[in-house]
Amino acid sequence: MLPPRHRSRLSIVLAMLLTSFTIAASDFLAPHYVIDLDHPPAERWAPLLQEILEIRGWNATLKPIVQYMLKYVPMEDWKDKDMALQAFGLGLFGWEYFEEIRGVHVVITRRGYGDHITKGMLVFFQLFYELAMECTGILAQPSSNRTGRTGPVVHARNMDIGLPVGNITVQMTWMKGGKELLETTQYVGYLGVHTGMRKGAWSVQANQRIILEPGPWGWQKTVVSQDVLALLELRKPVGYLLRETLLAATTFEDAVTALSQAKSVSPLYLVLAGAGLNEGAVLTRNRDGLARNNQSVRFLSDQVPALVQTNWDSWIPIDKAQCLGAVATWPTVAKAACARTVKLIYGDPSGCEALCGLTSDGRAEAARAALGKLGTDKFDAGHLFEVLSQPPVLASTTQFTSLMEPRTNYYQTVVRTHFKFPTSQNTTARLHMGAFMRLFAALVEHSFLTAVVV
Repeated sequence: MLPPRHRSRLSIVLAMLLTSFTIAASDFLAPHYVIDLDHPPAERWAPLLQEILEIRGWNATLKPIVQYMLKYVPMEDWKDKDMALQAFGLGLFGWEYFEEIRGVHVVITRRGYGDHITKGMLVFFQLFYELAMECTGILAQPSSNRTGRTGPVVHARNMDIGLPVGNITVQMTWMKGGKELLETTQYVGYLGVHTGMRKGAWSVQANQRIILEPGPWGWQKTVVSQDVLALLELRKPVGYLLRETLLAATTFEDAVTALSQAKSVSPLYLVLAGAGLNEGAVLTRNRDGLARNNQSVRFLSDQVPALVQTNWDSWIPIDKAQCLGAVATWPTVAKAACARTVKLIYGDPSGCEALCGLTSDGRAEAARAALGKLGTDKFDAGHLFEVLSQPPVLASTTQFTSLMEPRTNYYQTVVRTHFKFPTSQNTTARLHMGAFMRLFAALVEHSFLTAVVV
């Protein structure tokens, strides 16, 4: 159970929350837990996992994740490659992180579900954020023309993923040396950080970045293969990268510098807020660092009091509907020429419509329009929550909304309960699963594993 002082604090926050904005009747505040980094790694997540499995059971928590993984890779393959996956995980994450993974499996085994999931599957679960996470992030600097006062920068985010993870979404306080260091939003069993805040300093979220990469077999497979190769180079997954940076970087400036320079597995956007005036930034990244030196970092300023980031580059001036509309008006000769070029460069036979995958789905535009109607004097957590609660910003796959203020240490996560499975299969996620396992099997078969992980 929650320590008494945290149950008390949660009750106070709930009362404050309900007076500032309204939560839909079926939505709920994420349950709150504490992780103490002074405890042995194998024991850190045990109380949380034991309670979640006891209260909600296996079928409503981790079973849907396991079933998703088994759709693409059968259990016999997971078991066959389990030791190799564990060795890979140890080489990728190091002893401390791997001990946490092992400790999670110990708890699952004690609850009687050890034969339902392997340690190797838990290693792979740590890579889930490299798959397909469509998210919305908002940074806003409130100010009042009437009083001349400025409030703390507010960081608000929606997490969108096509998996039923509401029952394993929790809010965590990270302790070390008796002090509260971090506040994060977690999926139980995922030990990295995709949404989090270092208290009194800075906050961060990661968003998938949609790009087209040249290759002979289609841009999606090319993206997947490049991600897998990055993993085999032992580049750290984004969850691990953000967790370690949150623990190490003590200021907003240090965080921006570190996360601009770090190498990553996949292209992504990082949305950061700080504790100072106009401390807010969106980093647009490739695997080796910033994507474009002149456009890859957008900062809050007096002239730009709000930033919105979803999953597409901000410098592309049209959205997907406009792109498809424009392509539809082209003459047949132009469409054919474009289709040949796309197939030649990207290996994609779907024509110029594939290029429209680089353009926004409309969430960012809707969020900017809503912020424009608010005005800077209403750039507070409550009003930003309302912006994130309106379709299309609120998607059918939105799993939670987090609100963060590094200056005040305010942090709250609301779990959404309107989830609907996507109507089409997530091709990118499926390709990640299959490609990763096939390449990994090849490494094991040819005895390359030792060379990779040592």
